[in-house]
Amino acid sequence: MLGALVHRVLQTRMLRVPSENMAVMRLCALTDLPFVFAFSPSRWMEQVRYLRMFQQHVTQRKWASLAEVYPRSLIWMYAYLLFTWGRYCHCLPDVLSRPDRCLPAEMFIRYVCEIDRYVDSFDSRALWRTHVIQFKARPQVRSVATELCAGVQQVGLDASACRALINLILAYRREALSTMQHGADATADNLAQVIVDKERTAGKLWYVWSRMLSCLYEIPADVAQDASQAFFNFGMALQIIDDLSDAPADHAVRAENLFLAVAQTCPADWERLQRHFIEQPAPFLDWPWARRHTPDAYHAALALYRGYLDRLHQDTCNAAEAHNLCVMLDRMRSLGG
Repeated sequence: MLGALVHRVLQTRMLRVPSENMAVMRLCALTDLPFVFAFSPSRWMEQVRYLRMFQQHVTQRKWASLAEVYPRSLIWMYAYLLFTWGRYCHCLPDVLSRPDRCLPAEMFIRYVCEIDRYVDSFDSRALWRTHVIQFKARPQVRSVATELCAGVQQVGLDASACRALINLILAYRREALSTMQHGADATADNLAQVIVDKERTAGKLWYVWSRMLSCLYEIPADVAQDASQAFFNFGMALQIIDDLSDAPADHAVRAENLFLAVAQTCPADWERLQRHFIEQPAPFLDWPWARRHTPDAYHAALALYRGYLDRLHQDTCNAAEAHNLCVMLDRMRSLGG
């Protein structure tokens, strides 16, 4: 009884939005307990120390932060990824002493989140096709885009570097929207095409995020490329975990989903999965149920996940930090069920 109550309280607080951005967030909170156990107390204490240094040097107190759309637990994870990127590129002291420079990279992900929220507000691909061209006029999207452009200009880079950053963002937006348009036009989910589409959106998101940080902190080109590729593989593995969890919601709106595309290659599992969604509607997939009742699809999705994880394991630029990313992903998968 007491354990169930604690679980409900933790879950409620962990999902509370909006939360606090990295400049003002408390260093410790009750909702951090799952991460203390998952990442070890020593790694958690290291994270707290980095956050304290970040807060001591950051001058901005408010920006288009992910904390406006995500709970504290995910902001904590974003901070962990940011500091891991700093260690990967051997510039963590610079990230912690000049944290204002990294803010446009977070604004970029927030900008993509606003686009995704608009796209996800439609309940069919046909409706999405008729409204997506209006997304730039949305006040929320326009506001974040304006702040993102201003943030890039305020960093103090020269004009050519600013243009390169803006062009990088625009190129990602064009490719992502084109890919989503293609997904909306598809009459059926083809696994090979869904993989390509996800690589152009989810994988490319973290690739571009890393490229932006490399530009903001003037990382050598060879290290910057390796870091972007590492975070691309990380992003794809993370997307597969996310698609497993979001399968019921994505099925309801016919959104592209890697697990659903995998399941459609296993006819018996696909039939059971669709029947389960009808009989037991829920916002998130019951992973233990999927393991028992759709084993072929579930393990095929995990095989796809491990393919990207293996590529990350094979990183030679900074094998130690690539390994840390792999460990974090597998622990997140374990936490997810």
